[in-house]
Amino acid sequence: MDVLALHDRLVRDFERRDLKSYLGLMHPDVEFTTVAFGQERVFRGHDGVREWWENLSTKPGYDAYSAMATPIADDAIVIRARLRAPSESGGYLDATALWLLVARDGLVWRYRPVESEAAARELYA
Repeated sequence: MDVLALHDRLVRDFERRDLKSYLGLMHPDVEFTTVAFGQERVFRGHDGVREWWENLSTKPGYDAYSAMATPIADDAIVIRARLRAPSESGGYLDATALWLLVARDGLVWRYRPVESEAAARELYA
């Protein structure tokens, strides 16, 4: 599957909250890095992504909208999104976020937050 088509399916499955289909888009050796819980954490494999998903389910108000993806290689994109989450100090965080997604065998293999497109390109290289 083309990496942009993979991104489109990820967005669709996340928005529908379809865990089974979402997991079907993950490589068995996926490394899924997030900062969604206040610190960077890596989830590995399907069990790890399932744990991440279940953690999100217990965090009311968390959401991410990833409307735009820029290819940086045949198997990699930078995802530009908005992230909304409850803030520890009260209120809500509403911020721009970037992620690097690297595919292998048409599935998500590496997924992690990045500071910029330049940082994503450097990390990919």
